[in-house]
Amino acid sequence: MQKFATDLPVLFEKLDLSNVHLVSFANSNSVPLIAMQQSEDFKQKIASMLWMDPDILLPHSIAQYQGYPVDIYREWGQHLIDHVSAGKWQEKMNGKIAEEQAHVESLLEESEFAQHMDWDYFNQIMQTRYSIEAQLIRVNEMMNYHDDLELVRNWQPDSSIPITVIDSEFEQLDIEKAETEEARAGLIKWEAEGRKWSQEVAEISGGQYLPITSTEHLIPLTHPELITQALIELSNR
Repeated sequence: MQKFATDLPVLFEKLDLSNVHLVSFANSNSVPLIAMQQSEDFKQKIASMLWMDPDILLPHSIAQYQGYPVDIYREWGQHLIDHVSAGKWQEKMNGKIAEEQAHVESLLEESEFAQHMDWDYFNQIMQTRYSIEAQLIRVNEMMNYHDDLELVRNWQPDSSIPITVIDSEFEQLDIEKAETEEARAGLIKWEAEGRKWSQEVAEISGGQYLPITSTEHLIPLTHPELITQALIELSNR
């Protein structure tokens, strides 16, 4: 994320972008926040942000994100990199990618939005994930995630940029699968503080809080109409 945050202002400059409505899915909400720390000029080019199931930037939630599997990746370090480099993760990744692809296909199988899906582009992206290089990038991303989160630990919402948050109930799936009562309690707290924090971010910044009663995390595929409407409302402010 630190690298992405360094590249993003450069991209804006190259494309001569301003008055941008920036959409972030899942943990990518940290990227513009890190970039804004590095460049006030970049911040001035952001008109609004739309976050979908963002990372919750509070101590308990940050600790959850920095736990498993990030902590294990960091502990294994070079040993894990050597393991992946030797192709010993290939079978695992093949299964994971096939499972994710099947899940996306099932979400759109009878969806009214299926006709808008660019399957050629989607399949090209999925194919790139099979390479060992892509696997190593993922490993390094996970290892660095701990430090990325430290960069936004002290972020506080203000009224300078409206932020709308679309918030699903995807945490329920993790809560149901929790193996211990301690883990379950931690996940329940994460979900509860995430709801409250997301509402506060939207209220303080001047955006909207848009909860959806769905445990499906892939909001861009299941609720594109809600995303479109949220962006229209942000752009009309």
